[in-house]
Amino acid sequence: MFHSVIAEEEGLFTFDDVVKTVSEKMKRRHPHVFAGVTYTSKEEQHVAWKEIKKQEKVGKEWFADTLPEAFEEAKELIEKAKERKGYK
Repeated sequence: MFHSVIAEEEGLFTFDDVVKTVSEKMKRRHPHVFAGVTYTSKEEQHVAWKEIKKQEKVGKEWFADTLPEAFEEAKELIEKAKERKGYK
């Protein structure tokens, strides 16, 4: 709730946005509960759930070639924080 208030003040998102997103995710990931879908077994349900999650992640994959830059930037930020806090 606290983060939602801060985000709303910054014009990023509202608490209603969070509730809507979580509700949509629950419905999407659990069609056997919310959409009347039936599965013949727990295994089939689990396979379907894994496929739903896989589809959600399309386009959000990490790419290994960007990691070295990200790690370098993180190291620099950590060093700045150490200096600011007097640890260096």
